Amino acid sequence: MDDKRPPISAFIIARNEADRIAPTIAALADVAREVIVVDSGSTDGTQKVAEAAGARVVHNDWPGYGPQKRFAETLCAGPWLLNVDADEVISTALAAEIRALFAAGEPPFDAYRLPIAEQFPGESEPHRFAHALTPVRLYRKDKGRFCLLLPYLLAFE
Repeated sequence: MDDKRPPISAFIIARNEADRIAPTIAALADVAREVIVVDSGSTDGTQKVAEAAGARVVHNDWPGYGPQKRFAETLCAGPWLLNVDADEVISTALAAEIRALFAAGEPPFDAYRLPIAEQFPGESEPHRFAHALTPVRLYRKDKGRFCLLLPYLLAFE
């Protein structure tokens, strides 16, 4: 079977995210060829929820935020990485934009910033004056790595 999804591996670090991780993983179904969840010892069933949603779950004791993100990167098979937090659900519009970026082949840039708007529990979408960030979240694995000191840029090595 020919996989029409972009050559993206999405990764999520998690601990006790059972109540919110399934929609996050489901939103990645048409964007990423694999979803990796690195769990650091959840006690609420996050691992089972993530597996049921289609993710590969790997345990890694908590080494710190940046080191955990970097560990997750090493598990990814695809040449492109999509860094998603456990409580972030990419919109259908963003998913379509990512698929379009890869529709003609390799994208022209090595990294892309993705908008992230603060959304509180109970909201169906971010509120009008939601705090928004645009960190690098989609990038070539061979060109850069997550860097806690430069969360909005990305460390290119």
